[in-house]
Amino acid sequence: MEVTSHGPLSDLNPDSFASPEQALVLDDSTKPNAPTIDWYKFLPVSIVSAMYGVHRYYRRHRPRTLPTLTSMRPLELYIPLALAYMLTYESVEREMEVIEDRDLLVIELAARRARDVLMDPEIRGKFGNFDKKLLSDEHKEALRRIREARYEGAGLGGKLAWWHNHLWSNEETWNEWATLIGLHVPFNKWPDKTEDWDTVVTHISNTSTDARLDTAAALAFVYTVPVAMLARWTRRPLLFRPVNGVQRLLLGAWIYCTVIREHQRWAYLRQIRDKQQWAEVLPEMFGDFEEEIEYAQEEGEIP
Repeated sequence: MEVTSHGPLSDLNPDSFASPEQALVLDDSTKPNAPTIDWYKFLPVSIVSAMYGVHRYYRRHRPRTLPTLTSMRPLELYIPLALAYMLTYESVEREMEVIEDRDLLVIELAARRARDVLMDPEIRGKFGNFDKKLLSDEHKEALRRIREARYEGAGLGGKLAWWHNHLWSNEETWNEWATLIGLHVPFNKWPDKTEDWDTVVTHISNTSTDARLDTAAALAFVYTVPVAMLARWTRRPLLFRPVNGVQRLLLGAWIYCTVIREHQRWAYLRQIRDKQQWAEVLPEMFGDFEEEIEYAQEEGEIP
């Protein structure tokens, strides 16, 4: 039986291989690079550790005489401070990656333009008419299935991740933006991935919603300070322990609504799989972004 070869493999024969004298010599440039660690990201760990040590040393020799503003121990303040810096540093890196990626930058600019449009009180007053007056129950159910595509059938971790990404805007806002995009983009250009519809519309909805939860948490924490001082002065556990717990919850809520929210914003945007298709269709509704793209990529910041 004769075996024949076809294609590029048929061109190979023993004479075509290099002789020992012609053997390829690997230099250092071909060796795989070892993974590098960005030490700047972990710099606050050492700084905060030093601050904590100085704080402890100072208080050991100069005890406090006035009531404290909060019952939280120094570690309960310094550890969140270090984690907040690390997350902020990573968020800046993610933002720079978005700026360098033209497709993701267009999607982010569309979300910011949506936010700017709703700053007009007259437009904001009319926003939501589609969901309230024009969408039938069948349309709302279809939109709900798209919005909750990742939620249905997900485990506990998946459900928590869904809430983490969607709690920044409500279902009515999501329906409104999904309907507006569907009306402005020709049907033959509609992106076909359900998960991408959810991600893009959710990102636009979250960006355009000015809930200011971080401000509410910060103000609530400030208001609890005199109450906490009075409660500790009375030395009644039934009074100061609940206040102490409320202060810890409010500090956690403030960190979540600021640092963790910003980190979620950039990480969630990178989940879009068909980003090029969305970058092509969003200008159908939001207009041209060339000036903003040029500015962002030259200056290193999004206008």
